[in-house]
Amino acid sequence: MESITINPTDIENCLEDIGWTPLHTRLLAHRIGDGSVNHYGHFDYSNKHINEFIDLANFLRIKFWGPVISDRYGTKKVIIPKKTFRDFASVFRVNNEELVKNPILLLNVIAKLPEEHQLQALLAFIVDDGSCTAWMPVIFEDRNKEVFDKVKDLWDNIFPLTSRIYIQETKKGTKVYHLATNREGVISLILKIEEAVKKYGEFASLWWKQNKFDKRYKIAISERAIDLRETIKNNGHRNGIIFNYLKDKKYLTFTKAQKILNLSVDRTRLVLFKLVNDGKLFLVDAGSKSRYSITYEDVSFENRTKLIIGFIKVNGKIYNRDCREFLNLGSAQSYKILKKIELQGLIKQINRRRGTYYTLT
Repeated sequence: MESITINPTDIENCLEDIGWTPLHTRLLAHRIGDGSVNHYGHFDYSNKHINEFIDLANFLRIKFWGPVISDRYGTKKVIIPKKTFRDFASVFRVNNEELVKNPILLLNVIAKLPEEHQLQALLAFIVDDGSCTAWMPVIFEDRNKEVFDKVKDLWDNIFPLTSRIYIQETKKGTKVYHLATNREGVISLILKIEEAVKKYGEFASLWWKQNKFDKRYKIAISERAIDLRETIKNNGHRNGIIFNYLKDKKYLTFTKAQKILNLSVDRTRLVLFKLVNDGKLFLVDAGSKSRYSITYEDVSFENRTKLIIGFIKVNGKIYNRDCREFLNLGSAQSYKILKKIELQGLIKQINRRRGTYYTLT
């Protein structure tokens, strides 16, 4: 496909001459999400939430047919004549029917528009193919990799370094590409939406998804989110504190980690979880008395049983204190393990005045 080369200043002048605003771009951009082209070449927009789209068309004085019920799920369809976009297509010297029919061409055209237009296109994608409830909101999803890449380029142009891609496969093995955004992207997008709404009204918002996105924004600017962000940002320094401590110690308890890092429970857990997840630290015991080590240690009951049996074979017997020392456990946990092995019939308890110990059966 030939690239579209037009001077940006000429584009703005031409758009002004034909009365084309970012809200017009918004309406046309819905073609990429829940839009399609019927056999007459007209733009069909189908969605359960059709009212905002109709209100926008009325506001822009764009004629349409419908709405009509399009399926048994109550989805309604609005049909916009193809000639509606004739003047806009002529600005880029492309065919108006091809512009609506070909999503790649449409995205190439949108990429040449001023930022306000690109933003409204992105909002259309979020409304049609996004989700505002996840920790990392989904901006767009599509099975067409070429279409997806074009949308990602639009997002990255306005909100650089805030996107993330993940891929899911359907039961039939079809890949579905998802474009998500991080905390910085959420905050930046809200600010852009506020500016657009001040200038163009509520039509420039996320429509019925705006309330959900507002709630997500409140989470993004919450004190906890700020703390977690700061924790991630300074992970390198805090990792150094942990490894420096473990130079002379075999184990690091969770309580000790919280003390030397001077963090809350949640933030300490986040630091340690990432180290364990990255394979840089090993969890020895879980729970309230969790311990961490830089070397792997098999703490399974089966392995501890093997070590205890081996100790008895060499020494003839084992006391609770012996178990505590060579397994580095507390008294209660040592007793629990020894009793469990006894119940399996592998060892037996001997009571003497000088103390209780265990021997092989």
